[in-house]
Amino acid sequence: MLKPKIATDADPRRLEFLRTTSERMVGKTIKRVSCAEREHDEDCHESDVLEIEFTDGSTLYIHTASNAQNIRDDVNSGRKRTIQASDFHADLHLAWED
Repeated sequence: MLKPKIATDADPRRLEFLRTTSERMVGKTIKRVSCAEREHDEDCHESDVLEIEFTDGSTLYIHTASNAQNIRDDVNSGRKRTIQASDFHADLHLAWED
């Protein structure tokens, strides 16, 4: 898999939460990493979860989220008839457990 190209024109406000939440990893030592599939929810797409456990006892969970449910609602209600690839958006969600 190729390394993704980083957009140079991204809105920094959109990335603020991701940046500040991920910066908590700086200086920590990784104890264990595991990969899993998020528990199924019929109102949500399938998603992988990356669990990173640190030696200080904290754990970072990273999973994806998208606007797939919004697009489904738009199509089912008739607000949209066709879907383009650019209509879909995916984000990383980070959750810490101390």
